[in-house]
Amino acid sequence: MHFTVDAPAVDTEDTRAAKDLDEDLVALDNRTICIASLEPRGRVRRGDNIELAVDTERLHLFEIATGEVIN
Repeated sequence: MHFTVDAPAVDTEDTRAAKDLDEDLVALDNRTICIASLEPRGRVRRGDNIELAVDTERLHLFEIATGEVIN
């Protein structure tokens, strides 16, 4: 699931690909695209308002310039 947060946008190949897949994400103004992995059998549908929690042990960070994983 792709969603946005109020934070300066990062322009990468992945965020551009997300915009290509989801036209609702194209008109972003000072917002950052995030991707959440949800249970495949969950009941969340497009347009639902939900609360997410971040499991920091499963958080993946990448270097903007190179795309390399940050440990």
